[in-house]
Amino acid sequence: MVSERWTLRNHGKGTSRAVIAGGRRRIHTTFEDGVEMVEEYTQDGVPMLLVRRWKAPTALGGDGKWEFEIGEANTPDTKNQDIGIALSSTAPIFLCREDTEHWEWRVRNLPYPKENYSVTVEEETQSIVIRTSNKKYFKRFQIPAMIREGHRLDLLAIDFSHSNNTLIVKYQKPDIVIEQEQKLQHERLATASSNEPGCRQQ
Repeated sequence: MVSERWTLRNHGKGTSRAVIAGGRRRIHTTFEDGVEMVEEYTQDGVPMLLVRRWKAPTALGGDGKWEFEIGEANTPDTKNQDIGIALSSTAPIFLCREDTEHWEWRVRNLPYPKENYSVTVEEETQSIVIRTSNKKYFKRFQIPAMIREGHRLDLLAIDFSHSNNTLIVKYQKPDIVIEQEQKLQHERLATASSNEPGCRQQ
């Protein structure tokens, strides 16, 4: 059964605001159910999505934590540093990126040759699963954008490679998803620009 977590649900269009921050165009969208989404795009040329993160109110109405769907935080996890916890420099690091035609996941610090990996689709949960034949790494993950729009995964859309201790998994976006994303991106950028003339600097 597909997870019903709020990051996997379609929240509608919402209300968007724009700022220019750190050389990026940042679009902050608030939906009627209280969920917030921040998208960061390249400032110049054709907008390319660099970050998408989500936040929802807690069960008690408090401020939730940001969860990254695309990209990663620019600053270290200070909470872990404060309590003396640090990630090992050799621990696998999982990161999602995207371009116009693909979603891409990079798993750093995986030294095993390509033939050790298998990348499959788990039909029941609509997840992508990464395994190693030596049982040193396992990862199950979903593509939120596919689930939000009700599209099923296709194993033939997956490709993967390995280079410089990094496993790179790519998923070819369906044409309908590309069209939907371009439409939503245009709407949010247009709405945000009209709400914040000139996009104030931050």
